Amino acid sequence: MTELRAVLPKPKSVHPEAMRVVESRGYVCDKLSREAFADPERALRYVESRAAGLSVVLLDVGGYFAPSLHVLCGDFSGSIVGVVEDTENGHRRYADIDKLPCPVVSVARSPLKGP
Repeated sequence: MTELRAVLPKPKSVHPEAMRVVESRGYVCDKLSREAFADPERALRYVESRAAGLSVVLLDVGGYFAPSLHVLCGDFSGSIVGVVEDTENGHRRYADIDKLPCPVVSVARSPLKGP
């Protein structure tokens, strides 16, 4: 149904063995930093390097793409179909954006996360 183009593990949450398993299955694991994705042009170059011309859904854990979302949606050679955000911190980052350039679905407050 979909093709995973890259995994960006959160620096403080990455588990080395889990990352080895992901990489052993042929997936690209790249370094994630808030600074890199806060720079819209740098974020755009990254997304282009992994998914140029494709329709993309960003699965975000912490609002990393929020600062660059307008540029990603406006200048990406493919299309950013939307964002799925998983954390309360990320939920707030997207909520602070005046006019979202694409759909953002937050599961941060989902009762399914309760357990």
